Amino acid sequence: MGRARLKQITSTGVPLALLVIVAAGSDAVLRGRGQGWSLSDWLSNVVLGALATVIVGILLARRQTRVQEALADLELTEKIAALRVADARLRDQCTSEAAHRAVLDCRAGLALVPLARVPMQEEYLRAAVRMVRVLGDALGSSLEPRATWSDADWEYLRENMEELLKSAEHNLKGASAMRPIWIDDINSCKGRILELAQGEVLFTVFRRHFTQSQNRIRTLLDWNALARLAPPNGNAVWVEHLTRQVTDPAALASYFTVWYTRSDGTETEYDHPEARPISLASLAEGTSCYLGRERRDRIKDLHRHYAAKVEGKDIRVLIATYPVRVEPSAPDAREAVVILDGNHRLAALVQLAREGCPFTIAEFRLHAPADPAFLPDLSHHVPDTFDGTP
Repeated sequence: MGRARLKQITSTGVPLALLVIVAAGSDAVLRGRGQGWSLSDWLSNVVLGALATVIVGILLARRQTRVQEALADLELTEKIAALRVADARLRDQCTSEAAHRAVLDCRAGLALVPLARVPMQEEYLRAAVRMVRVLGDALGSSLEPRATWSDADWEYLRENMEELLKSAEHNLKGASAMRPIWIDDINSCKGRILELAQGEVLFTVFRRHFTQSQNRIRTLLDWNALARLAPPNGNAVWVEHLTRQVTDPAALASYFTVWYTRSDGTETEYDHPEARPISLASLAEGTSCYLGRERRDRIKDLHRHYAAKVEGKDIRVLIATYPVRVEPSAPDAREAVVILDGNHRLAALVQLAREGCPFTIAEFRLHAPADPAFLPDLSHHVPDTFDGTP
């Protein structure tokens, strides 16, 4: 017998017990006047009446419970459908709106779990746990949320995850078989999501984004060596998130592509003896004759693509960089920023900025030792070999 049904039957029995007490008191008063009830009166008016009321109460309670379970099952079915839609949205693009809506749908369904049938309870909890895991995977594999969410979005997510756990603890008190599983799962997912929602960008997220997403770093970056120096193994490698609006290409004067030219002006590989890195500033000036035809065509296509957006929303690009301090002990110390991912997009956008169209950069800087062992391209920027660029 379910908790809700037992409560209904118990509530029906309380007034019946009071009725028997009142009847006995009334009978005692009548007996004092010589008008007490007979055995047949007791059987017909009290016992049979009370028994009939109990039976009717039990039947009504059962019927009400079935109706209540059916309504709860219907509501949870709708919530499961909403959570599956949320799964698809989060896998496609983890926007703040989709993430907040998914967590709120989880919270709303928990209040119905104690009222539903056990199979529906288990189906809903599985769907809710799956959704929270999908949210954690989305936040742990992409830098898009870090680049596009506001501080208020992250704070709201933290609050919602805390409230989700509290709601689970409150509404699953009577579900002894499912409570430990749900609480453990949601608590584990909550801890991971709250870690990802902190201010710093985790190296693990940076690595997954630029190795498994559409934006991949294709340079010879030694990921395994960097991971050994990143938390929790060490503190020599960390990621910084910067957001800036570029109105003048001169603001990116220290940025260098991972493309190279030699003395005859043709494009070459990074390991050619005459290879010199091509600066973003030179591309902003339209000096791209030394780029290969295929690369020039791609930049032109991107330039047309971004130019078509000028009248719409703000143009935003997500990139990865590796900053290197050049001549760190010299009075005129400067910094070279190697573009790990986003070379073609930035080459197109700096030309657009020179034409008077600003754009916004969401830059994720990989701070690591300036050692070519981690990235061979650094050999062109470390103090011993840096000699300028075209």
